Amino acid sequence: AIPVMLLVVILEVAAPETVWSGGVSLAAAAVLLARMLGWQTLKTFKIPLVWVLHAGYLWLPVGFALKGLSIFGVLDNPTAALHALTAGGIGTMILAVGSRAALGHSGRPLVASPATVLSYVLVLAAAVLRVFVDTDWALTAAGLSWTLGWGVFSVAYWPVLAHPRIDGKPD
Repeated sequence: AIPVMLLVVILEVAAPETVWSGGVSLAAAAVLLARMLGWQTLKTFKIPLVWVLHAGYLWLPVGFALKGLSIFGVLDNPTAALHALTAGGIGTMILAVGSRAALGHSGRPLVASPATVLSYVLVLAAAVLRVFVDTDWALTAAGLSWTLGWGVFSVAYWPVLAHPRIDGKPD
């Protein structure tokens, strides 16, 4: 998966928006999705700290597929791929890893609170709106959902990050 993604980057520098970069983007999407098929994602839905990682990763093949389809003229929204990879992939993964790491490094149980799950849902909804709904109202709704999601996360995790570990171990 890593070599094919690196090839996309190289082609985007050497031959941007060409049939070559489009084809390799679609190949990267296929490799990433095939890699994910063995992960038993459906079994993770009862564990938010895990399913959100799967959701964040899923944005990678979606983003590369959208990039390839855009280059080949199948899609008319060239920014969809960029937003899938950034708002979807990066945004969701930062939230997922940040919440898990904050809980683990503060000595708390690795269990997502309802506020944490809400922040996941809001950030994912923002990404879906931004990527797949190309209207003015969706852009506004995505921005509000993104801001609210990160706001909920910030309020929920401020006490976790601003206080010493609850298990008494050194920081």
